[in-house]
Amino acid sequence: MQHSAPRLVVTRLGGTVTVAFKKRGGKVYATALEFDIVGIGPTRAKAFQELQQLLYAYVEEVLRSDGKVRFYCPSEADEWETPDKEYHSVMFVFGGDNLPLGIPLEVKTVGEVRKLRKNLGQIQLQPAMV
Repeated sequence: MQHSAPRLVVTRLGGTVTVAFKKRGGKVYATALEFDIVGIGPTRAKAFQELQQLLYAYVEEVLRSDGKVRFYCPSEADEWETPDKEYHSVMFVFGGDNLPLGIPLEVKTVGEVRKLRKNLGQIQLQPAMV
């Protein structure tokens, strides 16, 4: 008997996320400015990797909460002045055998993602075309 691979759907969060990089004391800080989430590492790549993990944990927590939530929580104004910035799309990867049909290719609200929470496999930051 052949088993088919679980279905995967990748959905993009409407808009982009600005990631600012700063180097202080031998460490690199990668901040998702729209969420005020900071990944720290010895290299740019490690800080960015930690940022993605923290963003996933943040989204998981938001999706578990009941009622209306403030999804975006921007960093302080001076953080936005950092010259070393990149722009990324947030990609939600949903999967599973019971994944519903008709998942939108772009979501704009927490409610749209919340309906699919149990199928959320990962979150990726991908370079955005700006």
